[in-house]
Amino acid sequence: MLNRNRKSIRFYLRALQLEPANPTYHLNLGTAYFHLGKYEKAGQKYRFAMEKDPGILSHSGHIGTTTREPDWARAGHPGAAPFPGP
Repeated sequence: MLNRNRKSIRFYLRALQLEPANPTYHLNLGTAYFHLGKYEKAGQKYRFAMEKDPGILSHSGHIGTTTREPDWARAGHPGAAPFPGP
């Protein structure tokens, strides 16, 4: 699984060179980062995706655990689990 996520990261980084504002690419890159335990990077990608397309995060349950902004996360994805805090 780790290898698949690393390949996904390389793929989406290349894709973002062609379409840097594509929210789906950012969301998928964030998911790959999440699965590798890179939660800060995942949160950055999820936030960017939501800024470009507020409804996009309805596909991801990870947003509440990566943004550290539970109220904002719930607004984007009502079923997201809030981050337990620092």
